[in-house]
Amino acid sequence: MTVGEQLFHKISQDIIEGILKPLQKLSEPELAKKYGTSRAPLREAISRLAERGMIVIKPRQGPSVAEFSMEKFIEIFEIREALESHACRLAAERMTNNELAQIRRIVLCHEKLIKASNKEEYTHQYKDIDFHFLIAKGSGNTFLQKLLCEDYYDLLLVHRNYHKWVKSRGSQALKDHFNILMALEERDGELAEMLMRRHIKYARISIKKTYQEFIQNGGNKRAHLSNKSKRHLQT
Repeated sequence: MTVGEQLFHKISQDIIEGILKPLQKLSEPELAKKYGTSRAPLREAISRLAERGMIVIKPRQGPSVAEFSMEKFIEIFEIREALESHACRLAAERMTNNELAQIRRIVLCHEKLIKASNKEEYTHQYKDIDFHFLIAKGSGNTFLQKLLCEDYYDLLLVHRNYHKWVKSRGSQALKDHFNILMALEERDGELAEMLMRRHIKYARISIKKTYQEFIQNGGNKRAHLSNKSKRHLQT
């Protein structure tokens, strides 16, 4: 992995985790110092992040973290409904027993985490321990894999973090994952596709409703992406 690729993943992760916040201006000298790198690989990483929609570059203003609005959120989830549900159908037909066993271990692990933390928040994991990522990989379709596991994966993660807003979303998401897993294990592609589509659609509707209630109660449209706002909505 090149230095530019390493920086791409580091900066992307900082955006996902909220360390670099929406609309935050990004100074190349400060970023170079923060990540201990030179300008060339940093610019390569910034350019790639701009292509993925994580960073916006405006003439004479420089780069800044993209604003992840509710409109973008809806568009992302509409795409997820279509692509991930189809990937799920293919995965039911093509995943090996070992791959299915790995997904079962992950779902059981997530169940333990929710019970141990005594919280309703469903903590999303990264790549090889991510339920959705593994199903996309298991589809066996190289175009779906590239879109869902590479090109737009980090952008999808940013928007999936909206799940933290919805009360009881953790237990509901876990229940959905168990049902999808059982359909996969039964090799029922039609059922798996329907369950995944319904799972993502329910998340979209629930989060949009919570967001609208937050705004109606006087919340700031831009503040909704801050950690403070997320905590407010969980209480």
